[in-house]
Amino acid sequence: QLADKFNPKLSASYSNAYSLGQGRKLGLATAVSWRKRRFDSHNIESDGGWSNIEFEDPLTGATHQIFGAEEIEQRFYQITRERTGLAFNVGYHHTNNSQHHVKALYSKYTDEEFRLRNEYKFAKGQVDVSSLTERSAQFFDFPVDKDTKDRLEVQKILSVTVGGELQRDTWLWSYNVGYAKSSEDVPDRIQTNFEGQDFHAGYKSTGPIPQLSLTNDLHLPNNYALEEVSLESKYSEDEEQSVKLDLSKTIHWRDSEVRVKFGGKYRSRSKVSQVDVKTYDGGFNRISADAFSIPFNDWSLGQFGPALSQSEVRQFVRNNQTLFELNNNESRIESQGDSYNSDEDILASYGLLDVTVNKWRFNTGLRYESTSFSTTGNRIDFITDEVNDSEQVVISPWSVNKEYEHWLPNLNIRYNLDETLITRLAYTQTIARPKFSDSAAFQLIETERTQGNDQVSVERAATVGNPQLAPYESENLDISVEYYPGDISLLSAAIFFKNIDNVIIQSEVQNSAQWQGFEEVLQPTNGESAKLQGIELAWTNDFDFGLLIAANLTLIDSNTELPNFADTTANITIGYSSDSINGRLSVSHKGKAFQFIDNGTSVYQDKHEQVDLNLKYYLNDYTQVYFNVINLTDEPYYLFHGQHQYNYQFES
Repeated sequence: QLADKFNPKLSASYSNAYSLGQGRKLGLATAVSWRKRRFDSHNIESDGGWSNIEFEDPLTGATHQIFGAEEIEQRFYQITRERTGLAFNVGYHHTNNSQHHVKALYSKYTDEEFRLRNEYKFAKGQVDVSSLTERSAQFFDFPVDKDTKDRLEVQKILSVTVGGELQRDTWLWSYNVGYAKSSEDVPDRIQTNFEGQDFHAGYKSTGPIPQLSLTNDLHLPNNYALEEVSLESKYSEDEEQSVKLDLSKTIHWRDSEVRVKFGGKYRSRSKVSQVDVKTYDGGFNRISADAFSIPFNDWSLGQFGPALSQSEVRQFVRNNQTLFELNNNESRIESQGDSYNSDEDILASYGLLDVTVNKWRFNTGLRYESTSFSTTGNRIDFITDEVNDSEQVVISPWSVNKEYEHWLPNLNIRYNLDETLITRLAYTQTIARPKFSDSAAFQLIETERTQGNDQVSVERAATVGNPQLAPYESENLDISVEYYPGDISLLSAAIFFKNIDNVIIQSEVQNSAQWQGFEEVLQPTNGESAKLQGIELAWTNDFDFGLLIAANLTLIDSNTELPNFADTTANITIGYSSDSINGRLSVSHKGKAFQFIDNGTSVYQDKHEQVDLNLKYYLNDYTQVYFNVINLTDEPYYLFHGQHQYNYQFES
């Protein structure tokens, strides 16, 4: 609807089983797929959200404080995504109770994106006090940036596993050897920034789509001069090797069946991130946005103004790069700050006992995991001294090594009251390790020394990684009842309780002893413990005349806000099936979900309700056609800041 594009997709697969004689069989399954998707995205968001902003009256010197948006951005994206996938699986079975397999997967994914953005930086200007209402404000003498981002991202994944099972006497041996490698390459990202000054505009209503009141001069391209060009190449690689061995034995003793199982797994993973950034802030010969301007009326969320031509901007940068003035300090900071190496080695072993006695089944075990983690990056000190008119960048390496271990017990109990009613109870302990991007060794420290009113002041701020992050640790209790009245019908209810320690959140830590004197320090940290409990209800019924109804509901209550957790999720599907027709109408609901904190206020994703339709028609036993419609009601993506009326991001 926004892009007016057709998106082709092709796929093919083949599978077969072959008899090799003497009880030997060979199975083969392979597939190839290709898809190209071209679409647009229209976005309006409030950078920094809504908060109290202070303005100094240039005439009287009085300070005015208003509640409003520091900056509102209009964004337009043109996106082309292309994916090619290959899969190859072969299995070999022998009558001596042995089987072996090789599974391979390759995927190449390209994401080409061109973005136009208008940034209305209200907080850097002055406020018209007479215009203030709860839902409107006018500003003057503020800057506006018009920028472009042009980048191609190529992701590749290769995964190969070799495994199998061998029966030797009364013991079953199972093995698996794996290798996986993924990479992400951004070869030549071009970002340009055009800046205009002394504009007069504002907003006259809030809500999911803030209504901006824009003057004509904001849309004149010759009011914007090129201020900065950034060229970036980024390459990251994630490689993993693993080997696993399991042994199990089943013993029949009286009226019970006992299975003993134990094994171990070793996994080694490494990630490398390399960034090369060149930032230019001069030598542009006073060129304005007018040189690249083209008419643009395709933005659906208000007035956007002229667009900048992707091809013209790209050609200009490539032809004139040698004439631009390189900002060496900024380039070094951006390059070294995002470059790091991290390694993680995990050795795990477990023992398990599975006992079946009449209607009871008990499964209990203990797992041990030992983790060795190391990361190497840089500490970057960027010192700006306006008193002496100097800049200095100091880069020093930073390495961290640590080891930790966990003992993780679990217990699962199942009791069959009869053939249709099953009860279950489970107690488990689990962990989830930090993301490499959070635990990487990097520190970017900015120090600014200025002089005013015969006094020298120093302001310091930092953004740092946290190699000392502990993994999430969760203690879980699940209890459920399942009723199977017949066919594929199911009625179930479950309750669950979780105690989660070491929740990882983005925090402001300038008040800690390590960062005393800093204005702001952002760092991933282990936050408070979280306790949550919930209930899950599900019903599925397939009626004799072809009608299918399926519904589920999950309700969650927590003592703290956890990212992406919605207190309510629900789905309902109504379908019909016959020899020739299969149809499904599905409705899904997700309640509002906390995302993160900005400017001391929580950001939430708004509730989301989506309707999808899937239809299949069988022409004969060998051929079918299908028709799918996704998101029939055209639900947008909306984040709000504190209250629903304060936009943080609206995207269609």
